Amino acid sequence: MDGKSLEILEFPRIMEILAGFTAFSASRELALDIHPLSDYEQIPLLLGQSAEEKVTHPGTTIKGHLFFQAKCKVIDQGLSLKMAEIPN
Repeated sequence: MDGKSLEILEFPRIMEILAGFTAFSASRELALDIHPLSDYEQIPLLLGQSAEEKVTHPGTTIKGHLFFQAKCKVIDQGLSLKMAEIPN
């Protein structure tokens, strides 16, 4: 979706409202980084993954997601994780 359409739909305002509900700076950054998808095949897949995450990991917080995000960056750099660093 082009920028003009997003402006007409007031998408930046929606992002600001969403970011206003966040409690942490990392959460705010994630909220401000969202964008609409145009791949209609990917949308139901991602919605299904989101629903599955809620069922399989209830109560997961942004702190947990940030932990895994940081560990993924370590792995992407070719470094290893110690077993003690991997949660059950």
